[in-house]
Amino acid sequence: MGKGKTCIVCYHEMYNSMGQTVLGVIQTICKLYVSSYEELKSKLPDEIANHGAQFTQHPVVVKKESDLKDSEKTPKARFFYNEPIYLENDNFNIVVSNQWNEDNFAAFCKAVNEEFSIEIEFGKD
Repeated sequence: MGKGKTCIVCYHEMYNSMGQTVLGVIQTICKLYVSSYEELKSKLPDEIANHGAQFTQHPVVVKKESDLKDSEKTPKARFFYNEPIYLENDNFNIVVSNQWNEDNFAAFCKAVNEEFSIEIEFGKD
C-alpha cells in the first residue's frame, strides 16, 4: 500500500484493546509511511496521548526503547516493551504506549486518519 491509499483497521474485530490497536497501527505506519523517529513524532506528537487524559502518567505515543525506565516496565507495564518496533533508518527500537482511553484513542484515530489516511472503524464488542 503506497501513500495516498486508505487503510481500514477494525477495532474489536482485529484487536482486543485500544492499546493493541494503536500498536498495530503504529507498526504499519513505521513499515509503510515514515522513515525516522523524528518524522513519526512530528506526525503523532505526545500531546495526542495526553488528550483528555488528566491522569495519564506517561503521556507519550512512542518512546525510544533505550529511554524506557525500569519503572515503566514493571510492576505494571506502561509500554508494549515486549514488542519493540525497529526503525532501520535510525538503527534503534521504539516502544508504543499502552495507556489509552476513549479520549486519547479518539485523538489518535483522528491523527492517523489526517496524517496517513488510516481509518479505524469500531466493530463489534
